[in-house]
Amino acid sequence: MTLRVRLNLVIVGLAAVFLALLVSYEVQAARVTLREETEAAHTATAQVLAQAAGLPGGAPAALPFLRRLGHVRANDIRLLDPAGRLLYHSPPAIYKAGQAAPRWFADLMAPVSLRHEFRLNDGSRIVVESESSRAALEAWDRILWLSLIAAPVFLFAIGAAFHGMAQVVRD
Repeated sequence: MTLRVRLNLVIVGLAAVFLALLVSYEVQAARVTLREETEAAHTATAQVLAQAAGLPGGAPAALPFLRRLGHVRANDIRLLDPAGRLLYHSPPAIYKAGQAAPRWFADLMAPVSLRHEFRLNDGSRIVVESESSRAALEAWDRILWLSLIAAPVFLFAIGAAFHGMAQVVRD
């Protein structure tokens, strides 16, 4: 193997390590952000629903409130009657509806699922669970965008280094 080939391999290796570190840093930062965002949204939603659960009237009073509340970011809300039958399920997110991050990525990014259950005075329950699929999709889009920008820069830098190496080291 010539000196030129070995030096080019070192350049490619260093660039690949740099790119891997860049992507792993972005993934880790996105995981922290996703966890904090999901926890904050869940805590705020749980506080609102705890207040609603304390209102008199049980499920008949809670149902119009939940319908007006609608979708709450990073949460799935259900109203169950005393027998456990579903009376209400919050609508799905409309943000990038029909799109999803790849399952393996969503699993990698998903924080611990949070769940709160509130009993109403008639025995019915409001259940709120964290749901981070939209935040995972945002993280996927950011990492994909970063990769699409970094790949041409990476290839240009390697090409320039190869060209420079060819000028410095002649076979």
